[in-house]
Amino acid sequence: MRLPTDAKAWKLFAQQQTINSTIPFLMITWGQQYVPSAIAVVLASTTPIFGLLITWGITRHEPATFLKFAGAILGLAGTAVIIGLDALGGLNANIFAEIVILLATVSFACATIFGLRLSDYDPMVVAAGSLLFGGCVLLPVSLIVDHPWTLHPTPQALISIVTIGIFSSAFGLMLFYIACAGSAR
Repeated sequence: MRLPTDAKAWKLFAQQQTINSTIPFLMITWGQQYVPSAIAVVLASTTPIFGLLITWGITRHEPATFLKFAGAILGLAGTAVIIGLDALGGLNANIFAEIVILLATVSFACATIFGLRLSDYDPMVVAAGSLLFGGCVLLPVSLIVDHPWTLHPTPQALISIVTIGIFSSAFGLMLFYIACAGSAR
């Protein structure tokens, strides 16, 4: 498979990468300094709910049925039960971080809908192009911000990073594009 060379394709890959990875991952990474991982995962699981709401309220590219709305309401109720209503008790760094993570899931939902514009390209090409663009943008920033030459990661940390990169990012993104069958799913 070949990557396209036209500017239109790379503009689409850049937009998809920005709203599907760069922005939300930076938001989640910041938020997880204040929010436990278990809560972050529950908040991130609301992406389909936001996808349905955006589809229903803005794009209207697929029907919003009663069953989809019932599923969204049950999903929101389940999220509230898991997170706990006492989380709304005070506005502190934790609640702000939770809101930032929720905004990241809105970005994921927008990316799912935007991904419909990429149907002319093979899913593997979209995944590869998006990840290549993201790497080219984030690598220089990470060099400036993190000074990786000063870090001394353990072998376990390096294995974890490679594992997450392959299975959670590359493989997960590939599956996302292959299985994308409508934003509400």
